[in-house]
Amino acid sequence: MKPLLNIILSAILLASFLPASAADTSGADTWLPTLFGNNMMFQRNKPIKVWGFGQPGRRISATLSNGTDTETVTAAINSEGRFDVEFGARGASFAPYTLTISDGDATTTISGILVGEIWVAAGQSNMALRVNGLQEEPRDEILADIDGDGDRLRIFIEPQTAGVNLPYDTQKSLDGAKWYRGDSQSGVGQCSAVGYYMTKGIQQKLAADGDPTPVGVLCTARDGAPIETFLSRDEVESPEFAPVRDKLKEFGLYYDRSTWTGREYIITGYYNTRIAPLAGFNVAGMIWYQGEANWQHPEIYSDELRALRRCWSRTFGFGNEMIPMVFNQLGPWVTEVGIINVSEAMTDAWRTMDSDGRISHFPIYDTDFTHTGNLSIHPTNKKPVGLRYVTAVYNTVYDPDATEYTCPVVRDYTIGADGVITVNFDHTGEGLRTLDGSGDVIGFTAACADGVHVNVPAKISDDGTSVILTTTLHNPLYFTYAFRNRNMAANLCNSIGLPAAPYRNDRESRQQLTANIDWLEMDSPQIWGYVWEPESLDKGWSCGFNDAWSAEGAQLDFVGDGQQHHGKAALKVTATAQAKVSAYVDSYSIPQNNGISANKSLRVNLEGVTALSFFIKNPDNTTKAVTLHITAADGTTYSSTARIASDSDYTLVLFPFENVKHFGIIRNLWFPTPAGILYFDHGRILPAGYIRPTSALTPVTTGPSDSSVDFSDPSSGANPVPERWFTPSGTPVNGCPTLPGLYISTCARKLLIP
Repeated sequence: MKPLLNIILSAILLASFLPASAADTSGADTWLPTLFGNNMMFQRNKPIKVWGFGQPGRRISATLSNGTDTETVTAAINSEGRFDVEFGARGASFAPYTLTISDGDATTTISGILVGEIWVAAGQSNMALRVNGLQEEPRDEILADIDGDGDRLRIFIEPQTAGVNLPYDTQKSLDGAKWYRGDSQSGVGQCSAVGYYMTKGIQQKLAADGDPTPVGVLCTARDGAPIETFLSRDEVESPEFAPVRDKLKEFGLYYDRSTWTGREYIITGYYNTRIAPLAGFNVAGMIWYQGEANWQHPEIYSDELRALRRCWSRTFGFGNEMIPMVFNQLGPWVTEVGIINVSEAMTDAWRTMDSDGRISHFPIYDTDFTHTGNLSIHPTNKKPVGLRYVTAVYNTVYDPDATEYTCPVVRDYTIGADGVITVNFDHTGEGLRTLDGSGDVIGFTAACADGVHVNVPAKISDDGTSVILTTTLHNPLYFTYAFRNRNMAANLCNSIGLPAAPYRNDRESRQQLTANIDWLEMDSPQIWGYVWEPESLDKGWSCGFNDAWSAEGAQLDFVGDGQQHHGKAALKVTATAQAKVSAYVDSYSIPQNNGISANKSLRVNLEGVTALSFFIKNPDNTTKAVTLHITAADGTTYSSTARIASDSDYTLVLFPFENVKHFGIIRNLWFPTPAGILYFDHGRILPAGYIRPTSALTPVTTGPSDSSVDFSDPSSGANPVPERWFTPSGTPVNGCPTLPGLYISTCARKLLIP
């Protein structure tokens, strides 16, 4: 029995000093947090810090060695039961180090340690979404390409355990957290997908640029977590945080020791359990994908994001400097109506923190929102977002010669007397461009004093730093870019491919933002919107791709290559007899019993709109009549007819609705088309202040010298607005038209000069 007893006692003694990642040793005399374990990584070019806990007064000896580089340091366990040792900074090393620590009675050895670049991947569920949770193609692509990454990548996984009875005080270690090599199927599968793409991409770019360096990631994100749960108590109680603290008290989200409940997501709760155990560990920077859980209070999110960076700069030892930080804005969801306001707050925060050039942000409205096997708020193809992080992180931190590192943001603007709005951007790189390569910028709206926004044509300036909006509005005051919850059609970006940040130039006035009617652009056969899926994880209402247009009795084709008038495509309708062509119209509405009133921007809202227009081309030798029908929310159907001349190129065709004050939420929009071929492109919604329907709705074949043509404003009222004329492409005419051609006026009159 004695040999067996010796074996048992030896095993107990050894277990008492194993890293916590290998055994539960919280009750042992001397132990290490789970942060220190086999296959870990230390940050290069910074002191290497190691700490643990044990009996006060005992001496600790620690040795770090990879065979050719060896250093030994000693320390005493202090009166609070903690020891800290520090090794000198090392350069990047693929040659694994071994860390040996002894307290005189027991020795532990941690092996497989690399030295390189370490990033913290933090946030909530979209950052937490694992490689194993991706849809099949990107998941299999990743897992099939991990051979050889064992000595290039390191992954630290914090478990997604439910936060029950979260502690008020900071914790020393997180049970279940563990390091993995980059060639571990288990480790890669558990890794944040966004974090993995970023980590591998940065490692490859460093190597390609002559700086071969291992790269690691600390996966700390937690499903459903609001930003305030990741703040430390010191930050929350600081004078700088006082205004936000007052707001959190008002919202019922502030807790101190006397009111502590320990509930999931409580303020400071996940800092205490997930971030505090990492405090003092040197890293290169942080990436942040979060905000959905804060949609109800976007007015304080900017301040909270600044507080997070201050807090984590201290946590990860950046001293008087600020931690390099890259974060992304949010994608759409089914019910969260404040998502775009959180994205706006992110840009606000970025503007106040960019002075050090160590912070970047970017939108993701153009990425793939497919959510196979998950909630629609969790897109399951993270490759586009992950690769965008590679660009932003690399250019922000590692490439001093990068032409750009963050997304374009509006600098200022001018509104001319002619209704032309010039929007000037910063961070354009080598010049603004469009994501789809078209010459037309999609996503801008403009409005007059009534606040009714309409989509407007926009072009990039010759120098690539501005966008020119030709509004044809009467005294436009307001404009927006991509400022809506579903803004996926917006296409402005800079030279490194980062999309422009959403923007609105007025936050005070009541603005009736129109619906995200992407089908009006005729650029894509499918658009993102709501679908009814009874079995979906969203419990009925989900999101997915819908046909932008559908037809009964006709063939629909989206054509480009010069066949379009605007953007990247036009809708070609081919019918052998009269057919019906219908637009996709969202019918989703938010339940009224959840404390949120239905948001009009979630459905097709034509409030304040009295006309629509399309550019229509008729290549056939017969004149055609097209009638546009719109069914309003109350079931009433309104109609407007226009005649399309034979053998005509794209012409701006108006569909005024003279007897309608406004449509509001609509149920359907369709038009019957005659036999033959018609092309439709760039539909626009026109508010009452934009167009004044009159009797002159058919072209007048006379010139301006004919006294029968009255160019004064035919509208009545105390403040008549001068009539202005435009070509069918929207180019303003100086004064009255005189050259041959077709013209349209702001008073809805057409003029054909032979």
